[in-house]
Amino acid sequence: MGYGYKRRDTTDIVAVIEALPEIIKTLYNGISSLKVSVEMLSERVSDLEKALDSVAKLVDEKTILLVNVSDELKKRLEEVNVVSKELSDKLPKNVTDIIGEFATNLNKAVGKLEEMYSKMLDELTLIKRSFGDQVAVTMEAVNEVKGDVLSLRSKVEELGLTVNELSSTVNRELAETMSKIHELELLVTDLSVRLASLEKRIRQVSHE
Repeated sequence: MGYGYKRRDTTDIVAVIEALPEIIKTLYNGISSLKVSVEMLSERVSDLEKALDSVAKLVDEKTILLVNVSDELKKRLEEVNVVSKELSDKLPKNVTDIIGEFATNLNKAVGKLEEMYSKMLDELTLIKRSFGDQVAVTMEAVNEVKGDVLSLRSKVEELGLTVNELSSTVNRELAETMSKIHELELLVTDLSVRLASLEKRIRQVSHE
């Protein structure tokens, strides 16, 4: 009875060990698929970074253009003010008043435009910084995950090699053990036959 249970336990262990390589292979394939997904995510983030750089460059160019336009307007206003002062003594008062009012309104408009440009620049700078920080954090997380996946895959490969070695060792030792068990079975069978023969002879002697 005990021998039967032992053989069954040994068979179960062997079955588990033989199944391990397939389990490791499935795990490895899953990790490989995860790695591909992470790499695709990394590529998308990289594309996002490039798009952000393009937007940032465009914003900088437009900001410089707006500043140049604003500076040009202020320069023209200064020229208008100078001309207005020069003409104030030569032109009628109502004309100089109109020119002065026009220059004042134009100054106010340029001031509001500069204020709007300044707010727009601050908001764009904030958006660029915030967006850039988010991309940087995402890239850092992606790189960490990629590192973990590579490390895990390496460990799985090592585990797979260990399992294969273990499987080979167990199979070899099991084969040797089964061979010895078979030899033992033959010896037991031979001994049983010899004992039966001896018992038969003893009975024959007893009857004589």
